[in-house]
Amino acid sequence: MNTYYAVAALIALGALTPGPNNLVVLGAGARGGLKAALPPIAGIVAGSLAMLAVVAAGLALPLSSPPARALAALAGAAYLAALGVRLLRARAATDAYAAALPRNAAGLFAFQFANPKAWLLAASVVALAPSRDAVLFTLYAAIPAVSLALWAGAGAMLARWFQAHRRGVDIANGVLLLAFAAFLAVENIMKISL
Repeated sequence: MNTYYAVAALIALGALTPGPNNLVVLGAGARGGLKAALPPIAGIVAGSLAMLAVVAAGLALPLSSPPARALAALAGAAYLAALGVRLLRARAATDAYAAALPRNAAGLFAFQFANPKAWLLAASVVALAPSRDAVLFTLYAAIPAVSLALWAGAGAMLARWFQAHRRGVDIANGVLLLAFAAFLAVENIMKISL
């Protein structure tokens, strides 16, 4: 059972740290509170569970070799960098989130399979977990759901501030996405060159 504590800590760390899912839910919370964030949260959690099932079943075999994982991470980094650029280039009058990231449950379900952070978390959790049982899937659903609800609540609490500083928020989120993409790219370029 102690290994599940480590698994839970890893899931919590992955869920709480900034990433594209959290940015979408933060924006949804800012626009319409927790109620508006529930469909995105449902899509993210369902997509993450589907991805975990794929990884746990061994169906992500191309990602089993280090070079393939590094190349997949580089492709994900390029995608996140493109999203960051879209946020930076969006005009203040447009909804940069709508231009850059999906916002509905179906779009966010599918987005999980293009999200490098989600792949890395799923692979790490499966490698660390003592078994692929109901406890693992429950932790993988409950912890991110709570984390995303917290991000949505933060968005709702800061809604007025976000509206007054919308362009700055978009720029900050774009920079965060670019920084995450750069970190991911550098880390994986080093793996390929080793």
